[in-house]
Amino acid sequence: MTPQQKFEIIFTRPVIQHLAVIDRKYHSLIRSTIEEQLTYEPEVETRNRKPLRPPSQLSATWELRLGSNNEFRVF
Repeated sequence: MTPQQKFEIIFTRPVIQHLAVIDRKYHSLIRSTIEEQLTYEPEVETRNRKPLRPPSQLSATWELRLGSNNEFRVF
């Protein structure tokens, strides 16, 4: 069995600015879910992670849904 490749998650300045307008109580949920879901095999489709067809207007090709009732989207 080969070890899975680990990807580094980098939060860019626009991501940090977007987080700033979200209630602080959700920050740890969003960060931990992003790290959990995207550190290994980020391009594998799951129940809450899907490829966008066609890509969004922002050139995003994947969507990650999280939170209760999937209230947050990460592109």
